[in-house]
Amino acid sequence: MMKNKTLPVIFAGLLFALILVSACTETSQPPLSPVPGQTTGVPGVTVTPGTSPEITPQYHTGDIVDGTQNIDRTPHLIILDYNKTSGEYDYDIIFRNANKSWGYRIYPEHRYTPVATFEKNASYLLTHINLTDLATWFPSKEIFEKTR
Repeated sequence: MMKNKTLPVIFAGLLFALILVSACTETSQPPLSPVPGQTTGVPGVTVTPGTSPEITPQYHTGDIVDGTQNIDRTPHLIILDYNKTSGEYDYDIIFRNANKSWGYRIYPEHRYTPVATFEKNASYLLTHINLTDLATWFPSKEIFEKTR
C-alpha cells in the first residue's frame, strides 16, 4: 500500500519540475523594439533607421518650457522645431524682457536633443509664443563675443 501513495507524490513532483523547467526556458520571440533595418514581424514592414514612429513630441514650435514651474526664473528654453526623422527637438535659450513679456534670444544658436531626454529635463510647459515675435539681440555668437 505504501507504493500506491508514493506514486502520486512522485508524479506530482515530476509534473512540477516539468512546469518549472518549461517556464524558465527561453523562447525565441522577436524583440519588443525592433532594431533599425530589421523586420518587424509584419510582412513587408521594416523599421527605417532614423525614424521614431512611436515618439509623439509633447511640445510644439513656440512652446517655452523649463525644468521647473517658476516662470520668473530665467533663462528658459524655446522649441524652434521638431525633427521627425532624428526624433530631436531644435531649441534655444530664451529670456524675458524687462517688462516681463516674452522674449529674446541673445544670438541664434540651434541646439538638438532627443525628445525623451529633453522632455525628461524640461517637463513644464510655461507658455507659447509666435516665433515671429521673438527678438534676437545679435545676429551671431561671433558678433556677440566681440561686444564682450
